[in-house]
Amino acid sequence: MIAQNRILYLPLLGLAAFILVILFQFWDVNSIPFHPDESTQLYMSSDFQKLLHSPGQLAWTPENPDPRAIYRLLDAPLSRYLIGFGLSLSHLPPLPADWDWSKTWADNDKAGAVPVEQVLKIGRLVTTSLIPLSMLFLFLTGRALGGKLTGWLAGILLGLNMLVLLHGRRAMAESALLMCISLALWGFLHGDRYPWLAGLGAALAFNAKQSALALAPIGLLSVIWIAEESDRLNKKRLVNILQFCGVYLAIFLLLNPFVWKHPIPALQASWQSRQDLLFRQVNESLSGETEQNQLSIARRSLITVANLYIIPPQFYEVGNYRSQIESQEKDYLAGFGHQLGRGILGGGLLFLLTLAGIDFGFRSLNTWGKSSRRNFLLLFLAMVLQVVALIIWVPLPWQRYVIPLVPYACIWPAFAFQRISSMWGKPG
Repeated sequence: MIAQNRILYLPLLGLAAFILVILFQFWDVNSIPFHPDESTQLYMSSDFQKLLHSPGQLAWTPENPDPRAIYRLLDAPLSRYLIGFGLSLSHLPPLPADWDWSKTWADNDKAGAVPVEQVLKIGRLVTTSLIPLSMLFLFLTGRALGGKLTGWLAGILLGLNMLVLLHGRRAMAESALLMCISLALWGFLHGDRYPWLAGLGAALAFNAKQSALALAPIGLLSVIWIAEESDRLNKKRLVNILQFCGVYLAIFLLLNPFVWKHPIPALQASWQSRQDLLFRQVNESLSGETEQNQLSIARRSLITVANLYIIPPQFYEVGNYRSQIESQEKDYLAGFGHQLGRGILGGGLLFLLTLAGIDFGFRSLNTWGKSSRRNFLLLFLAMVLQVVALIIWVPLPWQRYVIPLVPYACIWPAFAFQRISSMWGKPG
């Protein structure tokens, strides 16, 4: 009877918790301290109208005078399109000027780079509206891995994650990245049957932020790794590969008109621009012995774990405008729920549950069927490849760069809790 009641009430409790978490996300979106990168996204959101009406103007050429051209080489496009869509629906114009980090706050304000309240609010509402979708996709992924309890807990943990509440609700790229990675993970679990879904998730994740390129090999593996026996297995794999690659390429070309006129030179310019930016960021942010320590693999690994679980909210990467947002920081930190699951106690517990969830998965490999083994190993390999990619590609110790790892920091503790609770429910 107890087990039957549990099965009956779990969906209702889970749905109620989801709704409360979503309401909480929208409730205090205005309290988030401003980040100048929000101005850049609002400025670049004008690309949405160009994509609809004159996408050829977005194409890269060596002599392109558009000041936005460099951002099309540097940044993935999805978030600026989504924000532009939201501003268009609200009949609000994009920001007229980009933020200039060499100028004072007052000078940026005079230039029109500080967004008015309504424009900033719409941009944030657009990105915040993606978090419930991330929760949904992670619920579906968790359900496929460990059942409904794993799914509900994974989604709730994501919705309350401190990194999500801060970085995911700003008018920046992190929320789109989080949603697309969650979609990709769910798509990978069904990649053998629906290769287009795996391709869709992987492609959108890359177009949300380039660091998600690490998921492309896992997506390809998911469409090749077919759990069910088939007489024409190799043919099915070939068809799956073609579908995955076709969808991935089509989405990239559709969302990146900068490659339309001169694809190879444009991609070369994009690569060089990103290398130059990273070089400048590293040299400006790190120096001397500190730089050598930060750039070591061991150091980066520790910083990644600390940023994901332990370190309090980091509101900015450089302190140019610390005094202007100091009061916003204090108000935000005083708000309820903005530091849940952080610190040595809360973050340490989640980290231990993450390790426990992975351990439970490996211990279950011999008892699971082919499909369950495939689900677990795909998620584990996706996490490993993303971690390796971030540690190797991104030497900067900035907290928001670990956003691609948040889904794993939610799904493994949820899976561990499900396993532990099922052990408690067994008769002695």
